[in-house]
Amino acid sequence: MLDLMALTTLFAFVCRIGWRRWGDIYVDFGQQLYVPWRLSEGAVLYRDIAYLHGPLSPYFNGVFFSFFGASYSTLVAVNLALILIASGTLYFTFLGTTGRLAAVAATSVFLSVFALGQYVGVGNYNWVSPYAHSTTHSLVFFAFLVPVLTARSDSAWKWGIAGILLGCLALTRAESAVAAILA
Repeated sequence: MLDLMALTTLFAFVCRIGWRRWGDIYVDFGQQLYVPWRLSEGAVLYRDIAYLHGPLSPYFNGVFFSFFGASYSTLVAVNLALILIASGTLYFTFLGTTGRLAAVAATSVFLSVFALGQYVGVGNYNWVSPYAHSTTHSLVFFAFLVPVLTARSDSAWKWGIAGILLGCLALTRAESAVAAILA
């Protein structure tokens, strides 16, 4: 319990020091707002909108735009929730395989360096306002896939869930799906 409180405090602290400095809508992030906004208005991906990656991420974000409005704040809220989900999955995966210290260390590095870190003037290289949502979404699916595949059970449920996660991963980025298959 103390571990999770410390990680939650770290999450809040790193969010606070970087609040609203994550992305630059004029440099590379505009597409991440534009495509889901158009989808929430009824456009169709690949017919009305040219897009280079799989369809899951823009439609996922488009659903949230439909319910909560097309804004940067909507994406920030969704991405912060995904960071919490990925952090929890990472923590419990490491806890089950390596122990508490490694779980806290790995999750702390993920939160402070990768998820919420800001190292250049343009903040498109983190999980709050990523260069491409398909990358962060695929990593969340991969984070769920690892504990499913390493579970000791060999039931049909395990393989069914693994198949669904791999399918979702393939609908985000092809190279992530290839990496998951090879792993």
